[in-house]
Amino acid sequence: MDMSLKGCVLTQIMLLLLALNLKCTSGHCYTRWPSCGNIKNIVCLTDYGKPAPSCEIIHGQPKFRKAIVETHNYYRNHVAIGNETRGAFRHIADMMAMSYDSDLEFTAQCQAAKCIYDHDAECFRTEMFSEVGQNLNGRVYEEGDNRTFGLIEETKKMVSEWYEYEITESNEKVFQDFSRLKAVLIGYLYQMIWAETYRVGCGRSIQEKKYYMMICNYGPRGLRVTKPLGRIGRPCTKCPETISCNQAYPGLCGEIDESHYSVTVSGGVNIICSSLNLRIVLFCLVITTTSM
Repeated sequence: MDMSLKGCVLTQIMLLLLALNLKCTSGHCYTRWPSCGNIKNIVCLTDYGKPAPSCEIIHGQPKFRKAIVETHNYYRNHVAIGNETRGAFRHIADMMAMSYDSDLEFTAQCQAAKCIYDHDAECFRTEMFSEVGQNLNGRVYEEGDNRTFGLIEETKKMVSEWYEYEITESNEKVFQDFSRLKAVLIGYLYQMIWAETYRVGCGRSIQEKKYYMMICNYGPRGLRVTKPLGRIGRPCTKCPETISCNQAYPGLCGEIDESHYSVTVSGGVNIICSSLNLRIVLFCLVITTTSM
């Protein structure tokens, strides 16, 4: 091949790879993980959940995800059928059954990868949910005492704490208009049992083998101003059209989607772009070699 032509081909190859890389590292992330106006999604801000120094991600397993769903649905059903005698809760007629969501887990996982115990992420929306709620819990263990964190019972306990810590402070005004509450402690309880919320996904992390954190994201978000927690009435009598009562939880509307229990959660686009780059490099090398 003529040297000038060979140089031209190599230049075109480099420009193609550069363009592809820019597209993969910028536009694709924000297409898959939408921004909130000018605020970037937590997935893109953390480079698909790259852990901060000394921070380690605990990846979700089917049994962990199932425990999250079961604990949420237990309390949601408990409230809906009128078994909660503490606080100001009543029968709720439109309480949805909760299912797991792998996208919500990934946004929670990306935030947990920072190992900052705070609601510091401003944007963690997904393609399905433009508004997402969030609950946060954590543990501090002494050396050698951290083995319980990975246990299912500990996961259930962390979820139940959101409920138990606030139940006695519940206010009947949430059944009229959430904005009428003059003060809300944190709102974890209300997010857990917000009637319209039907998806949850949780991420976990460890820092220095001592600080453990769990973040759960919810879709659609609860605690909405001007909206009530749920509609008062006989359980499962005001479900959305075409949705019937849950068989396992008679106070809840709809069946539980178990398809996300075994999903491998990752950035997806980042992996695809990397493999595509590799295929183009190999293709270009073959073309260049055969043309020499």
